[in-house]
Amino acid sequence: VLDAVKSIMGIDLNNIDSKLLDIFMDSGLFLNDNYIDLKDYKAIPEAISMYGLEKSLLDRNHSGALEHVFYLSRVSDGIQILEFLLEFSLQYCSSSYSYIWHIIRMQKFLNGKFMIESLNKSIDLILGEDFINPIKPNNKPISWPDYLSLNFNEEHNILLYYTIYKTDLIRCDAIRCLIRERLFLSLDKAVSISNNNINLDEEQFKLGRKWIFDYIMKIDNHKIDFEMIVFFDGIRSCLMLSDSRIEKEYIWSYLNNRICN
Repeated sequence: VLDAVKSIMGIDLNNIDSKLLDIFMDSGLFLNDNYIDLKDYKAIPEAISMYGLEKSLLDRNHSGALEHVFYLSRVSDGIQILEFLLEFSLQYCSSSYSYIWHIIRMQKFLNGKFMIESLNKSIDLILGEDFINPIKPNNKPISWPDYLSLNFNEEHNILLYYTIYKTDLIRCDAIRCLIRERLFLSLDKAVSISNNNINLDEEQFKLGRKWIFDYIMKIDNHKIDFEMIVFFDGIRSCLMLSDSRIEKEYIWSYLNNRICN
């Protein structure tokens, strides 16, 4: 939620409004006792690899995974390790990848500050849920309009998948293969084909993401919840990353069809 608040506030840097941040702060969501106990490991072993981290995760060896990310963070870029954890969670987990994705975005915004805390938190998220049957990488070409034209159930992560897929990542090839397969497996969750009817206003194309900022600023605070904030940020991210008119039409339609219901 904080990542979404930060991103929406940043749409119009000439008119910064603390409205969403105030809603977040008033919620007390950030006040908790889940402090991360950082361990101080000794000399780096001669052999340390992502394979060792993957094995620790598959064995559900929490202490071993924490030790591996600590050593790896000393010899490689922390963002690359986070991307590996994102890839792992996309393959083996039900939901932790969504949180890890926002951790990655916040770490880029913070220029790597609190990296070891973010790595440890990602380990906790992954091992905090049961593993699913492994998602098999899919190399088939993907046509985003074919998916964006579907009317998925609200809990589906179509906007998140689009954002991750379109972002230029170090491990993008492997991550995109997993997203392709997740999309294919999600077809049975679509309510009906071609049910995300085109529903947009040319004013939205004219203003772009600024339209989202202006719209949210007009909503009464008590009508804004965290689900709405994250949804609007998902739309913002997709619009920012899209260079296709038809894809943008469907993305705007996702927004308009939802706020009109």
